[in-house]
Amino acid sequence: FFDVTLAPLLVLRWDGVPTIGEQAKRMMQKLGELYYAENDNDEQLKMEADFAQDLEAISPSLQVEHQARYGPRPSLGERALVHRITHRSFAPCFKDLSHWTLHMRWQAQLLLRSLLLWGEGAILSEMGPLLSAMSKCWDEEEKALKAIMEENLRIVGALLRREEDVDLILIVGMSLLGQSPLPEFQERSSLSGASQSSSDRKSVV
Repeated sequence: FFDVTLAPLLVLRWDGVPTIGEQAKRMMQKLGELYYAENDNDEQLKMEADFAQDLEAISPSLQVEHQARYGPRPSLGERALVHRITHRSFAPCFKDLSHWTLHMRWQAQLLLRSLLLWGEGAILSEMGPLLSAMSKCWDEEEKALKAIMEENLRIVGALLRREEDVDLILIVGMSLLGQSPLPEFQERSSLSGASQSSSDRKSVV
């Protein structure tokens, strides 16, 4: 039930009709509460609740983005619920970013925004595929859609918390330009990527 319901709600959260977006937001909140209540005996979720970090401690830049543009941070129940689908949702989402129909490209960008905001650090282990997919969208002719894409990239930038994250951006960016990154960047990124993947599996906060 949760998995089937989530993706459409994550897209509708940013619907152009404000009442639809607000209704999707309220439904996400209720699903988060339901998921948390049904899994209150889950040891991993309990640990995450006990040791949850404020968003400002995780990413001050994303905290600013939330306050200015998106409202309060989603609850732990919502984030844990969305984290169930993030990694298997990234690949089809990235593919649809350059779909031949405007409707599919639009939905993909809106879904990506939600996966970034609810999944938070989960995107860091997918940075290569993400930037590769985004590089195919630079010539997007629909101005409103390109604005959404640029906003998504701003969220990605806000999620970069460490020197190693920036190194990863440099490596991927140089690869997309057909250049070879420096060996020390490659080595540091390999180590940080493995560390980040392990961290993502352990926690959603």
